This record gives sequence, C-alpha cells and structure tokens, in this order.
Amino acid sequence: MSGIFSFLSYFTLSLRNNTNAGSIYANGRNEVEVVVNFIACDDNGEQIFLENSQINHNLSLCDYYTGEPIENDGWYNGNGSGEFISDGILLDSQSASLTAALMPNNVHSLSTEPMEGFLLPQSFVMRVSVGNNVFAAKSIAAIFSNEAGLVYETTARSHFESCIVLTPVAEKTYTTEDMTLCEDADRDMRSGQKTNATGKWDTSKYNQYYGFTNNQLFIKKFSINNAANQDDDVVIRSMYMPAEEQYSSHSTQILVDSMLGESVTAIGPDGTATYTKNVRPGHLCITRVDGNNVATVDNMRQSVIVTLYDQYGNKGNFTITTSDDYQASIEITD
Repeated sequence: MSGIFSFLSYFTLSLRNNTNAGSIYANGRNEVEVVVNFIACDDNGEQIFLENSQINHNLSLCDYYTGEPIENDGWYNGNGSGEFISDGILLDSQSASLTAALMPNNVHSLSTEPMEGFLLPQSFVMRVSVGNNVFAAKSIAAIFSNEAGLVYETTARSHFESCIVLTPVAEKTYTTEDMTLCEDADRDMRSGQKTNATGKWDTSKYNQYYGFTNNQLFIKKFSINNAANQDDDVVIRSMYMPAEEQYSSHSTQILVDSMLGESVTAIGPDGTATYTKNVRPGHLCITRVDGNNVATVDNMRQSVIVTLYDQYGNKGNFTITTSDDYQASIEITD
C-alpha cells in the first residue's frame, strides 16, 4: 500500500443535517459543521479506517469551482473555538430556501440508497466559519491526498464531484428591543432566630431572568467586563440601611450571575441561608437578596457591561445598573 491509503472508492460532502445547502452568520464565530464521507482502500481493495490525525493532516476544504483554499475568500476552516456550532439551518427560513435555490444542479445530498457490498463510509467533521462583510454564497469541496502524492477531489468535473453551499447572513447586533426582562421571578424566603432579641429574622431572595424576546434564541455565553474570570459573579449593589430599631436594619445585595454559579449565601445573625440561583438555562440571572441584619455593611454601586451571545455567536453589549436607592430597581440599557 502506498501512503496512508491506496485509493478512495467513495468521497462526498454534506452538512450535519444531511443536506447540501444552508446559511451561516458572517460573524466569524458561527461555525457550520461539514461532514466529509469517504471509503479508503488498500492495494487489495479492502477498506481501511484512518485515524483522525491522518485525516486531519491530509484533508482540506477548497472552492468547488476553482480548487483554491477557502481562506482566500474570507472563509475559515476550524478557526473558531467551537462554542457556536450550527448545522446550516437558521431561524430565518427565507434564508434557508435561498441557499437551496443556489445549489448547483449536479450536487446531491447523501441518499438512502444502499451502498454496493458491505462497505460503510468513514466520516470526518470539519467546521467552517466566515468573516464579517463576506456575503457571497460559497460552494465548498474537499481535497484528500495520501503520503505518496495521490490527490482526490470533489471539485467541479472531478470524479467525485460533490460540494456543500453556504450563504452568509449578516450578523445580528442585539439591543434592548430584542431582549426582555421576564416579569416572573423565582422567590425564596428563609427565617432564623434573632440573637439578643425575640422573634424571627427573615431574608428573601429572588431571581430575575433576562433573555431574548424570540423564544427560539437562547443565551449561549456571556462575559462581564470587570469579572476576574467567567466563573465569578459580580456584585452591582451591596447596601446596608440602618433603621431606628436596633434589630431591624436592612440590607440589599444584587448580583449578576455568571451562569456557572449554583448558589448564593446570605449571612444572618444566627448563621447562613443558601439559595439556588440560576435555574433557567439560556437566561441571564440577576439575583437580589434582601434581609434583616444580613452581615453586609458596605455601600457599593457600580455598573457592569455584559456581552451576551446567542447560539450562533451574534452578540450585544448591555449595561446593567440599579437606580432608586431604596428599591434598588434594576436597569438594563444597550
């Protein structure tokens, strides 16, 4: 056998959803998975299965018509971090139908027809993204070579003629008009025994949730401008309000949830009370804790800038702050 294989008997491309046309956001972050299917054989025609390292080293994507690397036109292969992966189907069905109309007539998706014999294709997934201001549809083919210099292509007029077609869609920049602060909130009350006094002390916690108005979108990721790392919560208000009565002082603490945090703890005169925070995946959670004699005596008020990303990598920057010293109302602006 010459090189990593002697020849390919099957070589084709499709998207992850088993079609050959779709859309992609031109934001440099949305990655669409391209599935390359092939059957590699040895000198005797027996199928051999290649390791990922062999495939990755010898397989590349190119323009279907010219054979040039896709990077020449502002496209990227495996350039992103893999956080915003889609299968080429967007919420905009009109965009999806447009890409179908642009698909070359000689391109076919994987069919359900049985393969001859008992050989099954080996599949390898590659991810494609496209930069800003690139809006021309791209027909993408594949090139596979072995170490002996044999080259197989799925470009136009090649033996394995096959490609996928991706149409860039302008990235979306989100504003407050696209977002909503949910009216309902998760509420929780805890009570304990006061020290040096009769009666109970009470702390209450409630979560407010911020999300996309379009319920088909969800917050995939967000970053906070002044967080030490993305595992941290950020306190935007910690306020202590002494009252006339010795044991009725009040404090309010408001946190922007990192989405990775699981609980928040309020400290009262006889111990602690622990609450669950964000219980709605895909939403930004803002946690407010109110309590009597909660051991938070500092005064702090600051704004934070939060960058929200949807599942396609489109983003928006929002400022979260509070107003009204007594009610500590939450304000979110773009």
